[in-house]
Amino acid sequence: MTASTREAVYAALFALLNSLGPSPGTGALKECSRRLKQIDDDSFPANLPAAYQVQDDQVYKKASTSIPPVMMWKAQWIVYGYSADADVAPSTVLNNLVDALVGPSGVLTPKANGDSQTLGGLVTDCAVDGDVKIFEGLLGDRCVAIIPIRILLPGF
Repeated sequence: MTASTREAVYAALFALLNSLGPSPGTGALKECSRRLKQIDDDSFPANLPAAYQVQDDQVYKKASTSIPPVMMWKAQWIVYGYSADADVAPSTVLNNLVDALVGPSGVLTPKANGDSQTLGGLVTDCAVDGDVKIFEGLLGDRCVAIIPIRILLPGF
């Protein structure tokens, strides 16, 4: 595996997120971007559901001089759901989106044969890393899921 650039890796990860939309008439998302918007942005709820990718920490670990270092980059997918119907919880929309991303058949889920998600060979492994946080209730007709992602690469 040759060294991958940050932009190539994060662009490949975003391509997975963007595979859910937006695409007029066919996408599950109305908006998908690497530029995060606040959930109370004035353009909402017209642009919901929406998803965003943000970069996070980048960690380098070297255990010893005889073992190559490992790089661990992190990202988050932030997904916003919405329901105008007072009898339908906004999380019903959000649950379907989270499943499409990281559920049993999600775009980030490893293949059935156990192969890692490698973002097309750019990385050693890319997967959900930690708890998927869901926020609903106090947001009224809106809700948020934050999906933490870990990306492993061989060092230099």
